[in-house]
Formats: sequence, C-alpha cells, structure tokens
Amino acid sequence: MAAKVRILLGAWGWPSGLIEVGSWVSRVGLAAVRIVQICPLRVFSIERSELAELAAGPVQPELRELFAAFGRHLSERATIDHDFCSWRVHEPVDGLTYRLVPRGDRLDVQVEQWRAPPQLEDRLLRVARRRAALKCERASDEEVCGRVERALAALGSRFLEALVCFRPHAVGFRIEAGMLQRVRSWIESVRVFSGADVLLGGPSATSHPAEVLEATCADYVFAGEAEEPLATFLQLARGRNDKLEAASVPGLAYRYAGRPYVNTLPSDGYGRSAADERKGTPQWPPLASRQRPFAPADVIRSNRLDFSLLRAFNDPLEGPIRGFPTHPHRGIETVTYMLEGHVRHRDSLGNTGLIGPGDVQWMTSGRGILHEEMPRRGPNGAVNGFQWWVSLPAAQKMSQPRYQEVTSAEIPCVRQNGCAVRVVAGEYQGVHGPVREIAARPLYLDVTLEPGTELDLPTTVGHTAVAYLFTGEALFGLDDAGEGEFVQAVKMLVLEDGDSLRVRAGMGATARFMLMAGAPFREPIFPYGPFVMNTQEEIQQALLDLRNGTFVQN
Repeated sequence: MAAKVRILLGAWGWPSGLIEVGSWVSRVGLAAVRIVQICPLRVFSIERSELAELAAGPVQPELRELFAAFGRHLSERATIDHDFCSWRVHEPVDGLTYRLVPRGDRLDVQVEQWRAPPQLEDRLLRVARRRAALKCERASDEEVCGRVERALAALGSRFLEALVCFRPHAVGFRIEAGMLQRVRSWIESVRVFSGADVLLGGPSATSHPAEVLEATCADYVFAGEAEEPLATFLQLARGRNDKLEAASVPGLAYRYAGRPYVNTLPSDGYGRSAADERKGTPQWPPLASRQRPFAPADVIRSNRLDFSLLRAFNDPLEGPIRGFPTHPHRGIETVTYMLEGHVRHRDSLGNTGLIGPGDVQWMTSGRGILHEEMPRRGPNGAVNGFQWWVSLPAAQKMSQPRYQEVTSAEIPCVRQNGCAVRVVAGEYQGVHGPVREIAARPLYLDVTLEPGTELDLPTTVGHTAVAYLFTGEALFGLDDAGEGEFVQAVKMLVLEDGDSLRVRAGMGATARFMLMAGAPFREPIFPYGPFVMNTQEEIQQALLDLRNGTFVQN
C-alpha cells in the first residue's frame, strides 16, 4: 500500500477554500492534511507621523483605524501599555498581544505571542543547517541564523513548527492579487527547511498561472477550481514519481527540465495573459486543451443547486482568525447564518454590520459587489456558522446589489411538543420569515428536535430541497410504517421531490438541522470562483470588468 502523502496548507487570511479542499482530501484518504494560518512575527509597519502621541489606556481611534487598514480589527476593549522601549497592544477578543517596535520613523507591528520558543528556534537552526549541507551550501552560522530569522518574520513560528514537525511532502499556499512578492518570500522560507514541492492556488493562480509560476518560483500552480486537479495530482504522487505525468492533470502549470508548462485553457484565454502574447516572448507550451467543467453535468441537466457551495466554518484551525479580506461576487446571493461567534461585514455599497449567534446576513451581489467578512470567536473560543450561495436567475444576475441583515430577535420561532423551528425565510404554520423578495422563493428553517420527538415539515413540490444535519442523529423521510433513513451529524441530504418531510430525532441526543429549499430556474449554471453566471462568456466579462475597474457601478 502506498504511503500517505502529507500536505501542509497555509493561508494569509481566513482559509475557507483551504479548509474545504483540505477536509475533502483528508476525508477521501488522498493525503494527510494540516492547515495553519500564516501569522508572521512582523505583521505590518505604520508611519509614526500618522499617529498622535501614544498613551497608556484604551486604544486610540487613530490606531484602531490603522490596524483595520491591514485587516486587524481592535475591539473597544483593546488596551495599550508601555514596555521599556516599545508599546504593547492587548486585544482580549482574539487573545493576541501586538508589540509596536520603533524603527526610525516607522513602527513595526509584531504578534508577540507567536514568537518562537527557544526549543523551537534551536530545532529550526538544526534543520536549516542540515538542509544547507544537503544542498552542498557552505553557509556560516551567521548566514543560517539570518535565514531562520527571515523565515520567522515571513511565516511565523506556528507555520514553521508545523513544517519541521509534520514534515510534509508538499506545501500549499492560497495566493490573491498583490501577493506575489509575499508568497515568494514564503516559498524561499520553506526551502530553508524543506525540500517539499510548493503548490499554489487561488484567484491570481487561476487568471495568470504562468506569471505566478515564474514570479514566485513555485513548483506547481493550480488554475481554476483545485479539487479535481489536486485529486489527480495526489493520485499520481502516491504512485511513481514522474513529472511527465503532470501533463495529464488539467488546470496545472509546472516546470519540467527548466521549462514552464501550462496545462489549462489555452483556447479561451483562461490561464493566459498579455505577457504570453508579447512578441519575442516564447509561448507557454499547452500540453492539453481540456476545459475545466464549471459544474457537474448532472447538476446542469437537473438544475439542482450545487450544494458544495454550502460552507460551514467551524473547522479546527490553528492560529488567530484574520477573516475574509475584500473579495468580489457577481450573480449570486450569499446567506450567512451564525451559531457561535460574530462576523463583521463591510461592502462597496457602504453597508456595515456585525452579526452574532442566531443572526442572518443575506447579501444579493447582483451585477457586482466587493465585500469583506471578518469572523470573531465567541466566548468559548469558537466560530461556528454556515454560508449558503444561491444562484440568481439570469434576469436578475445584473440587478442592483442589496443587503439584508436580520437579528436573532427578528427571526420568529415556532415551538411545539419538544420541537423548535426558526423561520428565516419562507413560511411554516402561517409564520413568515423576515427575509423576503428573494427570486428562488426559498424556505430556510433552523429545526431543533428534542430526543425522540417527531415533526412534519412542508415542502413545495418541484422545488430543490436539502437537509443539513449538524447536531445529533435522526430518521429522515419517515413513511407510514415509521421507517426512514438513519443519519448522524454531520451530513447533507438532497431530498426527493414531494410535499412534506417527516423527521424523528434519535433517542440519545437533541437533533438540529437546516432545511433549505428553493425554486429551480432551469438555466445553465457556470460557477467560477466568486462568480455564478449562466454562460462562460459572462464569466469572462466579470473577470474583464474586475481587471478594468468597472466591476462595481454606482
């Protein structure tokens, strides 16, 4: 039996995509996966002239705004104090301590609590010396120490600890616009300690795989959705190690014999850029002309929603939570439902808000919106919730964006005989949910059943319906004889067409699930990253608008 491949995945922001891909890879047994958020010692630097005189006590508004500009949100409870020649900012919500170190006319902001302990620094030095010797480098102790210090400043101690202890065969990073130099420093730091192959994916990798490959010196760049090419890649990695096999992996850019190759979409512009077409610049050799499928054929034929777009974000995660930095959407509605913790929202329409346990945020992207979502842990240190992506019909994909925020107190709850049904959207027993005027005419219920209780839930004939059990166990689809499908959390069920669903909770514990349904639009579905459109040309137009600065319109 082939040895299991080990993969270490790292992300600068909240690694939603990495969690999804990594969890799937681990679950199907393709590889052992570890996911770590990158938290460098030196996080960012600010001009001292932008700050008034610092004083001990509550954090000044100016400092809070400067932190926010770099994706670091300080709560109202954050405090600052002076320590010898530097300042320390204490953020009780995340449990972090930032150190502000003077560097001439600037202040370097460091995350103090992630500084490497002495025993880890000793191990990093040993590994770095051994790696230099294997590469036949004559590096002095001073040079090796400098490499370790630069790696700690780039990636932070948590990631480097995972790198030297987990000893991965491959290291993967998510890359976004404006991150090329940063990612290159990450890759250089990885190679100080490891010979692992470096894999890159993400929006920038999708649109410019050849340029990303060259600029970062990565080993492989995945263009498009990563699941399918990564699965093929790992299956090859578990067999004989031959880079010639990489030609059979769709959506992959890589090097072989010193040459860059792009095995992605050469005919329609995906995976290519203006640099590929310049005179005097050699073309990237297209080894195949496969087109990445935008959605499974059966999904398009039946027009069922692609429920892989339901994203739970309660997965275990190492390090502090950074959030979902500014990103675009077009052609969809995102529905965020919180169970624990909070999410702060801000978008290009000027909307801002903070949703907490039981709250709902329903954002209609329409023709285009830029927004950010910054999760914050709850009192017990967890962030738990769901985000559901709902495609808009063709007639509304270029509509005006809008935003609905509904607090927990505004969501009605129907209680009866040990059952509680929160009505977010749609209608249950004459009670209507507060989220309205949605094209799919959705039903969105949060259902809690005490042990042994049974409940009939109405559904609309012809609508696509799913149930997502995230707590306990239950029998779904009970018939007159009391027989049904036994399901244990966590499980998604795509329901058969019908006018009702009968569910009975198990005897051992409370069951809780989401029931979601909506009218099918009977239109083709072309999802691509944050966009869900009806045609490939509309996806290309969305990317073009984003590049040209015309994506968001007043």
